[in-house]
Amino acid sequence: METRRILLRPVEENDYPTLFEWRNKDKFRSFVHYKDTRIDYDSFLKEFKRDAKFRRYQYVIVQKSTSNAIGLLFTHTFSEKHCYCFINIYIDETIEKLGYGIDAFALLYCYLFENDALHKIYVEVFDYNKFSISNILSAGLIEEGRFKGHKLYEGKRYDVIRFAGYQNLIPRFRKVLNHFSG
Repeated sequence: METRRILLRPVEENDYPTLFEWRNKDKFRSFVHYKDTRIDYDSFLKEFKRDAKFRRYQYVIVQKSTSNAIGLLFTHTFSEKHCYCFINIYIDETIEKLGYGIDAFALLYCYLFENDALHKIYVEVFDYNKFSISNILSAGLIEEGRFKGHKLYEGKRYDVIRFAGYQNLIPRFRKVLNHFSG
């Protein structure tokens, strides 16, 4: 899957050093990962391989102009019975506000609805992640749940907000993809 600016490709072994670096960054640990501790490389490899078993789709986001890996995009908690899944995305903080995450998310979102019999797609975000919340709301996803005080972060409790998107958003995301394909 690709746009004019990015390519989504499966994770390869030569990506592990970059993924390890991201895994230990404060941003990744506080916004994306379920563990907030730093780990060594061997522990990372074990953790990554274990986590990959539960990720039906997992892609490195590659910036086509540089061929550099700039992020990670994956699904988890994929339920064929109830027809939903969750999407997580990480974009390297040096370029996170340049729209790469939006087109990566749009690619996977449309792909999932067009290739899997899904009813909805979930995204969860901590309420201190204002940038992601703004993007999620702008994309048209709706808040469907809030877990009060679910995450302890820097000595304070924060909510986890669960947003959902449905097939009716595909035209909006196709418009984004058309913009980034031209």
